[in-house]
Amino acid sequence: MDEDFLRISKMFDATRSVVRVPKLDPKFKIAVLASKQEHCLIDLLHSWQDGRLPVDITRVISNHDRFPNTHVVRFLERNSIPYHYLGTSKENNREDEILDLVQNTDFLVLARYMQLLSGKFLQRYRKDIINIHHGLLPSFKGGHPSKQAFDAGVKLIGATSHFVTEELDAGPIIEQMVIIVSALCSHLNSG
Repeated sequence: MDEDFLRISKMFDATRSVVRVPKLDPKFKIAVLASKQEHCLIDLLHSWQDGRLPVDITRVISNHDRFPNTHVVRFLERNSIPYHYLGTSKENNREDEILDLVQNTDFLVLARYMQLLSGKFLQRYRKDIINIHHGLLPSFKGGHPSKQAFDAGVKLIGATSHFVTEELDAGPIIEQMVIIVSALCSHLNSG
């Protein structure tokens, strides 16, 4: 069994592995960082609510203020998930405050968080950070991946989850979902 796990870890470039039984083991504690566009955050929250994401969401941190009577804030309040607004600027990315809020988490999830985390932040946090967003990596990195794909004439769209590294959108890919553009258009036209 050790040889099998070693072979798999080499195949996926995994430096450590953890085998967990979700119904028996304690759930991972995560914090979610999000920006203005909410689709990734909403999908993540609904997956959690439906039991498809076996984690404890300890808080949502955003650099975009959500007003009290919005869908997301009402959802968080109903589920006793603290919401923290930390407005950022070029002069102050609020990383020290974020680190204070996430110290007791097992990993972070960036749900279309549109701020780069510095190498200093990654070194200080020292745990996994997963980025989820639309766009198929390794193509179309950075801002406006859908426009980049459209301009390139791409006929596939999708989403990627990957580990965060110091290089933008360059961490090891965890999972991708792809859909053919024509299939999406026909689905949208039929609904």
